[in-house]
Amino acid sequence: MRGLFSTTDCTDLNTILLEASSCSEIAIDTETNGLKWLKHKAFAISVAFGHSSYYIPNSQYNVESISVFLSKLFSLNAKFIFLNSKFDAHMIRETYGIEVPWEKVYDIYTIASLYNSQSKHDLKSLAEEYIDKNSHQYENEVQRYISKNGVNDYSRVPYHIMSIYGKKDAEYTLGLFPILYPRLDPATLSWYTYERELLGIVYRLEKRGFPVDREYLSSYRSFLQQELEAVTKTIREMVGYAINPASNEQVSELLFKNFKLPVLKKTTNQNPSVDEESISSLHHPIIPFLLRHSKVEKILGTYVIPILELSERDGKLHSTYNPLGARTGRFSSEDPNFQNMPKELGVREAFIGDLTDADHSQLELRVFAHVAQEQSMIHAFKNGKDLHQSTASEMLNIPYDQVTSYQRFIGKGINFGIVFGEGHYTLSKQLKCDYSQAISYLTTYHERYPSIKKVIKKLGKEGERDGFIKTLFGRKIYVRGIPDYKYLNYKVQGSARDILVIGLLAISALQDSALVNTVHDSGVLNEFKLDLLSSLNQKMIDVNLSVPLVIDFKRGQNWGEWNPETNPKGLKKFIEGNI
Repeated sequence: MRGLFSTTDCTDLNTILLEASSCSEIAIDTETNGLKWLKHKAFAISVAFGHSSYYIPNSQYNVESISVFLSKLFSLNAKFIFLNSKFDAHMIRETYGIEVPWEKVYDIYTIASLYNSQSKHDLKSLAEEYIDKNSHQYENEVQRYISKNGVNDYSRVPYHIMSIYGKKDAEYTLGLFPILYPRLDPATLSWYTYERELLGIVYRLEKRGFPVDREYLSSYRSFLQQELEAVTKTIREMVGYAINPASNEQVSELLFKNFKLPVLKKTTNQNPSVDEESISSLHHPIIPFLLRHSKVEKILGTYVIPILELSERDGKLHSTYNPLGARTGRFSSEDPNFQNMPKELGVREAFIGDLTDADHSQLELRVFAHVAQEQSMIHAFKNGKDLHQSTASEMLNIPYDQVTSYQRFIGKGINFGIVFGEGHYTLSKQLKCDYSQAISYLTTYHERYPSIKKVIKKLGKEGERDGFIKTLFGRKIYVRGIPDYKYLNYKVQGSARDILVIGLLAISALQDSALVNTVHDSGVLNEFKLDLLSSLNQKMIDVNLSVPLVIDFKRGQNWGEWNPETNPKGLKKFIEGNI
């Protein structure tokens, strides 16, 4: 830490502002009554700079005064340090009506993730690792009060306890910056400029929201509820008593005790598994109804009802995105998880607008070809061929234009299996072939594409030596303790993620207001100016690879419309065909 901090309380805000004006680095942290900015608010802010820290609660300074203070504070020529800037920015806007100046923001979570993607990045863990091994203890008194008095959020903790906690949050945030930021090597530091800009883009994306067709979703909810009741009734009639099909325990008893069906898999607790994969392999007339109940309940409970609730405020869905969510750096999202939202369940159709989808075609496979420097793959991409079809042609010794859809499926399964490090057993399950056949496929694959085995070994040696692999853009992904086969996957998936980031920056540069979602390798845009498509295409493919990048642009009035398999011709017909 930077020496001892002042313990002054209830200082005049203008005095704090005057003191801060001479400092080049100012840390800010919000204290909130919850973690969802759509329904929670900040009840205090904490600031730290130089050797001073202050806890500024709404109850003593009032919201209006703090708003004026923040406006003046952000006008200072300083770096503003946040632990999780996107979260704090939402809370500051929602509570105090002030926008943070993103060009001045530095985010400890992002810096720490880039410095070491494997370590924990919460404030207590970072402070304990880099500043004070006993730093976690400063929260103990808060936790004791909450436990003893049964309060459910920090806003109900007394001032004399919260002031210490709040100031420590700001102090540790400030202290971490001069420790971690200088440790970024030149390549990582250069990439951090992209991550800084990305945070502001994602913040505005979350704030903007994705318009929801609530009427469609309400109709869908009613249909699903009726379907759930009907399926439940059928199941109860078949078994002769009132069973809850959503109860794993009751379903397990029904199948394995009453019907004496074989147990195909067990849970970690050694109980018979009743997950979809397990029971779908069982043979009994009731199985299709149990599977249907599970599917309908999942759509209803995981997507439809939550989206209706979350969009109630303004008719939009404001998901929360983590730009460095997965270990490779790929985006994650929650409320809802857009990354895992299936295409075929009728939920994507609820997201509406004048939509354009800008999707990198086979991005990971193109990065894969570049990383491996496999000339056959590079040739296929340069000549506009479909890689899966080309792979099937090479492996099965069939002319390219005579490859069947199933043969292409084999090529696709093996290509992705290699990228994700899947073995013979997993491949045999995916391709629904014998184990020996899967071995034969992989043997032939490596014979046809010899450079792939070489690059897998090369990345394995580098990863073991350095403890990390680098994406094509210099971002480090730490790999201590992971299986060898993951090294290639991390290189490919991490680099593909970075190319997506470059694409999102390109979208923002042309029309920042358009971006409403990003999933995997695509950005979903609303009311994007079509005369900018050519410029956007050029910016998104301007990456130096051995293969060309291709952007697929699709247009539609809802997020599912451009997928012909899920484009509804009417709700009832659509649902009957897809659930």
